[in-house]
Amino acid sequence: MNISLIFVVEGKNDAILLRKVLQLCMPHVSSRFFAAQGKIMLASVARNIAADLRSPVMIIGDTDSLDKAEVRHFRNDHIKALSTLLPSNMIDAFAFSPDLDTVIAEATQIEIKGLKRDKVQALQQAIGKASESQLGADPQLESFLQAVESLWAVITPAQQLVAPPATMRTSAGRSS
Repeated sequence: MNISLIFVVEGKNDAILLRKVLQLCMPHVSSRFFAAQGKIMLASVARNIAADLRSPVMIIGDTDSLDKAEVRHFRNDHIKALSTLLPSNMIDAFAFSPDLDTVIAEATQIEIKGLKRDKVQALQQAIGKASESQLGADPQLESFLQAVESLWAVITPAQQLVAPPATMRTSAGRSS
């Protein structure tokens, strides 16, 4: 049975951006993204997916704050939400501070202030132009990539599916 890492993110745009980061920095990792359609739904969607798929799960969100304690609280709360469904080595949670868009903009050195409609497209293009070392030099992205690698290591090599076409589902069940 081939297994992918499951990523549950706040929204579709987060899935788009993180998929692009993983394709550049970790092309060997097979992943599936599920957009929870909001921070409040992250734990619920992740619990449903974990119960159904029994694959390693990482919940990813934003703290909307620069407070490091918020990052710890996010991680602890979301790991606890899955702890009765999966072994601890198959669960992780990661919070970007203050948010993923800001972290990627800083790592790729682009200005996103004033961009609303075109922000995700601008960030995607910036990731596409960036090098793996440029993204990995950002402390938060480096920590995220290390966490992904640790979770990927839980899956035995025989179970690892090497980079299939990525899929994403929203909590409403639509694929894109």
